[in-house]
Amino acid sequence: SGLDDVGQRRVMRAMTPESVRDGAVLIEQGAPTPGLQVVLSGAVDVVAGTGIGSVRLKQLQPGDVFGEMGLITGRPASARCVAVGATRVARLATPAFVELQAALPTLGTRLAELSASREAFNARFLPDDGDARPGAL
Repeated sequence: SGLDDVGQRRVMRAMTPESVRDGAVLIEQGAPTPGLQVVLSGAVDVVAGTGIGSVRLKQLQPGDVFGEMGLITGRPASARCVAVGATRVARLATPAFVELQAALPTLGTRLAELSASREAFNARFLPDDGDARPGAL
């Protein structure tokens, strides 16, 4: 939201649709974020490995985006994103995002707001003692 029709079409043209199998890891916890992704069909589990075990933070549904936190903050992914069933996503690679963000500042602003909101949501469920372990499941 927040983009006019021209901006929305520009973002959509820069995205690549992809079908992924059940269990496919779309983003690995602790790794650089490969870009922004949108769930087109199916679902994606967002799971954080911690020192006390795995925590499923959310199940994303069609229309939900993910990968924005790493794009905005530059930090490694804070959770693993895994396809649930046959899933279709649209991917916006990091270089394309950087180019679009320069041309469409609203895109970066909206994703920064979403990133901050999700970070606050995740903090409610994850230990704050620095015990999160990349890739632990």
